[in-house]
Amino acid sequence: MPSVRAERVVAAPFADVALPVVDPADVAAVAAAVLTEDGHERRAYDLTGPAAITPHQQAEALGDAIGEPTPDEQRVSPAVGRILGREPRGFAVRAATNAAAFHERRRVPVTGVR
Repeated sequence: MPSVRAERVVAAPFADVALPVVDPADVAAVAAAVLTEDGHERRAYDLTGPAAITPHQQAEALGDAIGEPTPDEQRVSPAVGRILGREPRGFAVRAATNAAAFHERRRVPVTGVR
């Protein structure tokens, strides 16, 4: 995390979204166990941490770990406005424009890796 080391900043696009972040050491340990122990053939695992945590909470934990406060921020990119020459459309405009799609009741098959 170079931004934490150099600038003491935790930047995240969705600072209030909690996700069950998994420690890379746990991923490595699971990989070692799956590759060296029997009973994992043709199995798929969802790997998560013990609890959902927001980037705000992550910043606080990092600050506690390094012994100093670590401010966090949400960055808003100016790219859309710069390229289009106007302000980007907000979510409310998007929701209103597509409201009919949210009223339809149709099932969409989901495919992919589980």
